[in-house]
Amino acid sequence: MPLTITQEMIQQDPFYKKGMEKGLKQGLEKGIKKGIEKGKEEGKITTLQENIIKAVKLRFGYVPEEIQEKIKSIKDEEVLNTLFEIALTTDSIDKIKI
Repeated sequence: MPLTITQEMIQQDPFYKKGMEKGLKQGLEKGIKKGIEKGKEEGKITTLQENIIKAVKLRFGYVPEEIQEKIKSIKDEEVLNTLFEIALTTDSIDKIKI
């Protein structure tokens, strides 16, 4: 008579349980790490956007709403860093092209 192994029997196996627990723990840790990294990146982008707006305001006394909205729509860190340098060094708000 052939041995029949059921799903319930597999789930009761201590090695199966340990493997599942380990897999779930690793998956959770990986997900948390990925979430933290994404949060840091988003925070960095937001800080750059805010700093560009502050720099323009400090240099020229105002920041047109259109420029603020465009700055806030940029999500590329390299582009934002370049824009920050421009905001700090340009002699005219009209030269800030977004």
